[in-house]
Amino acid sequence: MRELGPWLALIFRRPGRLVTGGLLILATLLAGMGLLALSGWFITATALTGILLAAGVQASINLYVPGGGIRFFAVARTVARYAERVYNHDTVLRLLTDIRVALFERLSTAGRDRRTRLRGPQWLSRLTNDVDALDTLYLRLIAPTALAALVTAILLISAWLMYRGELAVGLALVLVPAFLVATLLVYLRTRHLVYQQTAARERVRTDVIEHIEGFGELTAAGRIGKHAALCLRQAGQITRNEARSDTRTGWNLGLSQVMVNLSVVLALWMGLELFQAGTVTGPMVVLLPIALLGLQEIYSMLPDAFARLGGTLASAAALNRDCAPEPSQGAHEQQPHRSDCALEL
Repeated sequence: MRELGPWLALIFRRPGRLVTGGLLILATLLAGMGLLALSGWFITATALTGILLAAGVQASINLYVPGGGIRFFAVARTVARYAERVYNHDTVLRLLTDIRVALFERLSTAGRDRRTRLRGPQWLSRLTNDVDALDTLYLRLIAPTALAALVTAILLISAWLMYRGELAVGLALVLVPAFLVATLLVYLRTRHLVYQQTAARERVRTDVIEHIEGFGELTAAGRIGKHAALCLRQAGQITRNEARSDTRTGWNLGLSQVMVNLSVVLALWMGLELFQAGTVTGPMVVLLPIALLGLQEIYSMLPDAFARLGGTLASAAALNRDCAPEPSQGAHEQQPHRSDCALEL
């Protein structure tokens, strides 16, 4: 992970925007989960009240407070989602500016030998694809991972306070492995494959550009068919490796979703036991399982992000290697001015 060090330092130079963007994402997630949970509670409470009235038992329910809460969460989710999209995409563009400026500053101080080490297509890959792999690092990886951990912790603490400690511990035993399956395990299973894919894409991109630029020379040499076949073989290998990576990511995504669903079943099962013991009411039994269903939206964003982390590390390593300033730069002594020269270069 040390390859990302210089670029993470650039990203965290704007802590205010990162925190504000994260809070907007958190508000969107909590509003969505609150809407689910309160709607489930309200529907259950209304149904129980109707059953009691049908049985001739006197019962009442306040329709206005939970109804107002549902409207509040629905409007808050919409507003927070819109504000988050606008604000965070502006943040990403600012981060892209920081990364590109820092990259060109590095290139301006690099020696001629380092700049001429790569060919045009390779520099094109550095300045486009490798930079693109870094500019969404915050929005795709850092913020969702931190917020998924935070929301999971909030739900576990709520389960501890509103229900029982045993329920919170049981949920933790399911949700913590689900979080690791969606993050760390995906990265470990795909890092080598995706890391190699970055170099393979650069090779095939370079060959395709050279195929187009050197079409006349390849035709004159009778190598146009063989060179085209080489590009097709490389592209086919990249496609097969991408399918392998997507398959592994999909299995991890499915496993994490199953584990989240298991936590829902566990919360419902233990909640019914608490209901039979008279500890919680019927609507409260439904509240936590439906809130846990909201975790699926958060956890579904993590596997794809961590599957791309290996490629992001490869891009950062390539930029650090090829765009770093010469170690001797800045140590050159100023040459003495010669009065007999009419022009200095």
